[in-house]
Amino acid sequence: MRYQQLAGAVALMRGVPRFTPALWQRLFWDAGLARCTVHLFLRDDAHPGSPWAMVVDTGGGLIDLEAFSVPGPPSRLAEVSAEGALLDEARAHQARIEVFAVEGRCPKGSAHELVARAAAAALRTTSAIAWLQPAAGILLPAADSARRVRETRAGEFPVDLWVTLRSAVHAPTAIVDTFGLATFDAPDVELEGDVEDEPQARAFLLTLASELSCGRRVLREGVPIPGPLGLQWSGVLATSRQAPLRAVLRLRIAG
Repeated sequence: MRYQQLAGAVALMRGVPRFTPALWQRLFWDAGLARCTVHLFLRDDAHPGSPWAMVVDTGGGLIDLEAFSVPGPPSRLAEVSAEGALLDEARAHQARIEVFAVEGRCPKGSAHELVARAAAAALRTTSAIAWLQPAAGILLPAADSARRVRETRAGEFPVDLWVTLRSAVHAPTAIVDTFGLATFDAPDVELEGDVEDEPQARAFLLTLASELSCGRRVLREGVPIPGPLGLQWSGVLATSRQAPLRAVLRLRIAG
């Protein structure tokens, strides 16, 4: 069966969770998801040839289990920005739970919120290691990401779980860009400025990413918008100067 994903995230686990309908039903209800359709794949990475299961909340609080023997794709840890003990533990993970919402089974405007809440339910279990967002190279401790979701008001979601900001300093200039906005059907944004203006550029791009992710702003090539230094900025489509190579909207001072 093919799915058109609206949003997705991964919870990395130390061991293969006890995968029972009662457990996931309780987790879903605790997360307020008993009336939503969100899909979860459990992948046993310690035994790649073993079956994996799909959990579907049918929309009425019921959960179905279906077993398959299809190996899953790699967990894509090579692109994450984390380092140290968390990355080492993530690389040693034994299982992962892939959470996603699909076209036609979930309201598009709430897909990311629902996925975050479902993933947070899995991340509150004792075997959880980390939240992984492969599309943005984000790896965060399980407890921290679950708390971020829990503290977010209904109808919103923490954009830093989906989009990351990166800086590359080449004195006297710095390049700041977003990575992950593609999951919101928006282009990543790149801005170059003086090194001393980097904090202002980062704050501006974080606000811009939040507005783009929830549909409060739409960027168009060549259309000026207010930005750092109190100036107007306009974007031109270009290839990113930071890996991975992708299309970005490169902002420059207008005029």
